[in-house]
Amino acid sequence: MDFGSDNIVVVCIRVADAGGVVRDSTKDQCASCEAPIWVSPSTRRALVLQPDMLLLCIKCAMAKAENEDEVCTFPGVEKELIDYYGKKEKP
Repeated sequence: MDFGSDNIVVVCIRVADAGGVVRDSTKDQCASCEAPIWVSPSTRRALVLQPDMLLLCIKCAMAKAENEDEVCTFPGVEKELIDYYGKKEKP
């Protein structure tokens, strides 16, 4: 599936690969392979503002990103990751 380089892509963890998920995450499907994925609350909020964003599983997003050079996150994502994985100290 060709998504083009101007699409906003949200990378999501596959349900089968998740050892745990961000609190209050919900299930959806990858827009490319239709694998079940987890969607975080901050991503759900972003989808309200940008409903044309593509939800991709990690595998499909990595394939798309091979030729991309810019990655960004939505407000709230960093906090969710820190809450889930714990704060990493800088060396």
